[in-house]
Amino acid sequence: MIWGIISMRSTTAIATLSLGQIAACPVIAHAADATDAAANNAMSTAPTPVSPVVVTAEQHAPLTATFTETTVPKSEIEKLSPGPTLTIETLLNSQPSIFAYTDGPFGVRTNVYFRAFNSGQFSQTYDGIALNDVFNSAVTGGAENVNNILLQTQDIDSIQVYHGVNNPSVNSYDSLGGTVNYLPKQPDEQQGGELAGSYGSFNTFQAHATFNTGDFHGLKQMATFAYGRTDGWQANTSDWNYNFYYALTYAPVDGQTLRFFSVLNHNQGFPPDNIPLPLLQLNGFNYQFPKSVHDHAIHNTNWLGILDYEADINPAVTFDSKLYAG
Repeated sequence: MIWGIISMRSTTAIATLSLGQIAACPVIAHAADATDAAANNAMSTAPTPVSPVVVTAEQHAPLTATFTETTVPKSEIEKLSPGPTLTIETLLNSQPSIFAYTDGPFGVRTNVYFRAFNSGQFSQTYDGIALNDVFNSAVTGGAENVNNILLQTQDIDSIQVYHGVNNPSVNSYDSLGGTVNYLPKQPDEQQGGELAGSYGSFNTFQAHATFNTGDFHGLKQMATFAYGRTDGWQANTSDWNYNFYYALTYAPVDGQTLRFFSVLNHNQGFPPDNIPLPLLQLNGFNYQFPKSVHDHAIHNTNWLGILDYEADINPAVTFDSKLYAG
């Protein structure tokens, strides 16, 4: 490792300014001739030399950007109860300086404020791959991506939150306020499976099934399929969603690991609309336009695949390369 020291110095010179002195001579009758008067005037306006003044600026060390890191651990995610209001973004409410809410089920119309920054002003990534457009279409996405959802809670292992200007290794575009990095769920060492379901308010039904192959000569695989449907907590905002997640890790020798993660998500429903206050006061605060007046059905399907190769060159250097498509 090579350490470099950079010394900076700034010198400012103040130029001298000559100010002519002007002498006023009274006019007297029978004065000397004009030649003598002109000579005397020239001598009186000659510049007075001034010594230059040099000011050296105080030396300052370059400012270093600071940031803090917090996490949402795997244990906290596993304890959460399922529901249409639970999304990977509302999970962030447990972190300092973050406020997130969702207007519709399964992540439809979710808004996040991170250190007072909103969409397009901080980054959200999945295994380091930027997902800003998928979440809120704030940067380059279309205006109607209100249910353009990719990730569900069963697709993530834990969350890293970087508050402030970031270390370049976790940075991403439009990360003025910081970066939220969702880590993919990893296959288990042991072979096994899980089947779970729930039913609750707003006629909400959710179920998922997970299967792990276990470790077979360094190869581990996991697949999860999740389904959910709900009437929504506002009138005429029903929604249904399915999500498929697949993960593979292969470590043939110590120090080398190949990983592949893939997510497919489909969401279909009626997102909530902004309703004028007089209509809410007249019809109640869960009022939405009837479908005969405004049929606002939206279908969105998203897919992302990430191939990651990691090799330990030596105890201090690791090579990590990612290819992704979606």
